[in-house]
Amino acid sequence: MKEAEVLIQFDMEKLGAEGMQKLHQIEELLLEIGVSFDTGAGFGNRDWEWDWSLKGPVMVFHKKFKEEQT
Repeated sequence: MKEAEVLIQFDMEKLGAEGMQKLHQIEELLLEIGVSFDTGAGFGNRDWEWDWSLKGPVMVFHKKFKEEQT
């Protein structure tokens, strides 16, 4: 498998205040185990960029593309 760069977007409106609080807690827990990456917000989303900025005891691989549903 090849290493991959991934953009994960969380819809802040759908998460709501409680969901955003939990998402920040998850980010803090990941930092505690040494995992860090670029985060950001834009267009109503919270972004996690698992690219060159991903550091720590983790790797991301491309497994396959999701098949389109017809």
